[in-house]
Amino acid sequence: MKFLSVFLTAALAVTSFASASPLTKRDFATVQADSTQLNARADGLDKAIKAYPNSGGTLLAAIPIQRALGDISTTIKKTTDDTKATPAFTVAQSRTILDSFQKLKPLVVAATDGIKLKKPSFDANGGITTVRNALSKLRADIVPLGQELVAHCATALKGEANTLNADIVNAVDGAAKFYGA
Repeated sequence: MKFLSVFLTAALAVTSFASASPLTKRDFATVQADSTQLNARADGLDKAIKAYPNSGGTLLAAIPIQRALGDISTTIKKTTDDTKATPAFTVAQSRTILDSFQKLKPLVVAATDGIKLKKPSFDANGGITTVRNALSKLRADIVPLGQELVAHCATALKGEANTLNADIVNAVDGAAKFYGA
């Protein structure tokens, strides 16, 4: 009986350690793939927002926006975690990531400008609080990602990284403030 107890305790410890250990390799290629996924999620969000009517939209019709906001938030968190676990980027790697985030910027700006245009519809259907909360969460997620990306960029490109980060954060922040967040 004592052997069984020791065996079960050891098995539980190994299982706990294995589940807590990251099994996914985190390197520049992972961050690069994450940034591609982030662009796809931002494009999906922009399309969901554009599909929602400027007036007369229902809460049911807003579900694709809510889903897209959740998807982008999850991807932002993963990208942040993967970036944290990756060594600093070389100049070439920094350029690649900055190019990807240059593609992200207009998608974020379009989505945040678009959601501002939809405010009358959300006012009418009572969805303001949901949008405000989602934008607050997006803002809370995007700030750490930008900080990690700037921190990981090569020194020669940190100025460009800071500017790009500020542009993206300001777009999200502006939409969140527009909704009272």
